[in-house]
Amino acid sequence: GENNTKKGSKMAFEKFNNSEMGRIVNKISVTQGGQINFPAAFYNINELKKYKSAILYCDKEMMKVAIEFSEDDDKSGFKLVLSNDGKYGCYISSRAFFQYNGIDYTKFAQRYDYIREKIDNKEVFVIALKEKAM
Repeated sequence: GENNTKKGSKMAFEKFNNSEMGRIVNKISVTQGGQINFPAAFYNINELKKYKSAILYCDKEMMKVAIEFSEDDDKSGFKLVLSNDGKYGCYISSRAFFQYNGIDYTKFAQRYDYIREKIDNKEVFVIALKEKAM
């Protein structure tokens, strides 16, 4: 008759390693400390290693932030700081940007999907800030 023990269907548990998340999550994060993080997946996919700084734009009405990457140390921008030599991507210390624009970054600290847009013919990455659920 029917043999119900399916061969090879034993549970294949895979350990979830949270420290690896940044390598596969192609998103942009805002942190509790007002940094903007570009995790490893984003860093690699968008070839951030060729850039030195990020220039930020704010649309306060729409609560959107646009990020333009620059190959020079742009004085109006923020220096890209590598996390573990870029292994974990990079980040910018953007607290001043949020403060200047009156944005309480602690309320918006989470991961964001981004879209690519153009501002004055420059390619930018846009995130729409939303308050995280309490």
